[in-house]
Amino acid sequence: MRTAAQSLLHAFDRLSKDEQREVASEILGRILQIDYPPLDGETLSRRTDEP
Repeated sequence: MRTAAQSLLHAFDRLSKDEQREVASEILGRILQIDYPPLDGETLSRRTDEP
């Protein structure tokens, strides 16, 4: 994970629970607008093995 993403997650952890819910809701709404390619079997298998 890149440094910017790690910084974002650390900042998220410092938010209040209410702010975390607001931010998570906004991120999930944005994710739904992204056109992701389908995942292949190898990618799914690798993702399930990640901690």
